[in-house]
Amino acid sequence: MNKLWNSCNTFNEHIKNNHGKKKILRNLDLAVSKIVFPLHFLNFVAEVYAAVVTQERVEWISSLAIEGKSSPMLTNLWNNRFLYFTVWNFTLQLIFLGLAVCHELSELLKLNLSVRKKLGRARAVIFDTFTFPCTLLTVTVFWTVWHIDRELIFPRELSKVFPDWLNHMLHTFILVPVIVEILAPKKHNFVDYKVAARSLFLFALIYQLVYLYVYMLHGVWLYPIHEYLSWTGKIILFTSKIVALMAFQKIGISFQHRKKKMHNKVK
Repeated sequence: MNKLWNSCNTFNEHIKNNHGKKKILRNLDLAVSKIVFPLHFLNFVAEVYAAVVTQERVEWISSLAIEGKSSPMLTNLWNNRFLYFTVWNFTLQLIFLGLAVCHELSELLKLNLSVRKKLGRARAVIFDTFTFPCTLLTVTVFWTVWHIDRELIFPRELSKVFPDWLNHMLHTFILVPVIVEILAPKKHNFVDYKVAARSLFLFALIYQLVYLYVYMLHGVWLYPIHEYLSWTGKIILFTSKIVALMAFQKIGISFQHRKKKMHNKVK
């Protein structure tokens, strides 16, 4: 009889502990959810401002080129301003943050369920497929090469046009919305890795073809590092970046899918 009573007590304690843990997890999810919208909104505003300033700086380079006062490097930057991977990634960040802000607003305002689902799905697909891996690749490659020799990735001459704070907005602070999103609670819209991987590989392949096309057309490399590499070195670098991109995507999607297991435990 005592054994039966002890077993019942143990079972009740187990239930209480589980209930307590679930309550803590629910409260934690709720607390994180409340700060996601303001953080994404502030990041969106900051990145829009950075994009506007960047465009103004590039327009200034254009005026110098017209007057014949621009250096070959700055002229090259103006002619190919939309073809840098940093710009492609920053555009993906703006698209993602725009969708995230709209989705969070639609949830807060309790808009039509269909609208909320579409915004949530689009947000998840853009983030997991492109924004997360491309942001990690941009930050990793840029700062790794910078610490080896900044002239290979962002020559000092460019600092006359793009101040340090703008450089960090384009290559460092882009991590903030990614960290916020990857840590945010998630219950729906889990992306299939195989579909996402095919889309990202196609995206990376298109960029590499565009990059090579610029060289064949104008005889210049967008990033100076490629001027110092043999073709074997260039191919290894191109391949390594694609492999890293796919690995970052796998890590991100795997992390997102762990949230599904966590959500099932909290139920």
